[in-house]
Amino acid sequence: MTRSATSQHPLTDPPDLATLKPKPCLTCGREISPRAKWAKNWGSIRTCSDGCKAQRPGVRRNWARWTTTAAEQAGLEEESDARRWASPVLDVLRKRKEGLQEGGAEYTLDLDAWIERTLFHFALHEGTSSGGKKASGAKGQGKGRGKTATANMPTCEDVQEAIEEDAKELMARLPVSSLATQTQPQPQPQEGKDAEQEFQSTPSSSELADPQSEDDDNPAQSGPTGKGGAHPLQRALDSNPGLRERVRRAARRLAMLQPEHWALTAWTQAEADEARQGPKGEKQSEWEGSRLELWNGGRRMESVQDVSFAKGPIAFCAVPLE
Repeated sequence: MTRSATSQHPLTDPPDLATLKPKPCLTCGREISPRAKWAKNWGSIRTCSDGCKAQRPGVRRNWARWTTTAAEQAGLEEESDARRWASPVLDVLRKRKEGLQEGGAEYTLDLDAWIERTLFHFALHEGTSSGGKKASGAKGQGKGRGKTATANMPTCEDVQEAIEEDAKELMARLPVSSLATQTQPQPQPQEGKDAEQEFQSTPSSSELADPQSEDDDNPAQSGPTGKGGAHPLQRALDSNPGLRERVRRAARRLAMLQPEHWALTAWTQAEADEARQGPKGEKQSEWEGSRLELWNGGRRMESVQDVSFAKGPIAFCAVPLE
């Protein structure tokens, strides 16, 4: 090819900006709008900021980890059946005893998986669809404008309250024991920067769940270091972006993204791998084949633009995954 031909047809010629469509951030679910400086590598843009890049669902910085004594574990197990937990927290709470002394156990909790699991629990068991039927049978019926459509739907605020209630119960029943190892607190990512431009590929669910990923910082761990010796679970809940925003981010992900980008999918895959049950385990998850449908101000939100600029309470229900 001649020099003149090369100049007329450059190999790095970026696509027309007008042809690029907005897409949701894989962390917060908000809209990423095309910009000229991103046109050349638009396909590799996955998150809207450095903060979202660092806090991708499933990475270890979003976990809480701590150790307890044998007596505390027994107390939790004896009373779990009798207590009606506000969220399915025990479904996602991991316990490990290997390598610990004096009968201690290490507990790990993926906050994003817990929140997503709770959102589905409320959508499938606590609320109704926009058509007035149980959420699990919904098919996104009608436009359903008006507040009557959401009167019986759960909200993100309901999920936040359930998480806070069960977190207090867990911290009371499973306090940090003297078996804990001290770790240095990890720096929080900076918020408000431009969309990440160096993220070259979307991690798969197995990569998100891999505790050895080089992109993952250590989770909030047990020990007297940190905010006045606060429980690691409390430190994790208080960390950026805060519980309220974590819940709303999770709701947007479950509404706008495919399941391979959910923290719940990464957690389920890791559990199945650990149990050597294959990709889907022995039984189907109750949320499999479903997604969330979000409502704000009596109006169903159907696009990434809708969910990006929603103000006030967000109601939701479960609908079939299309």
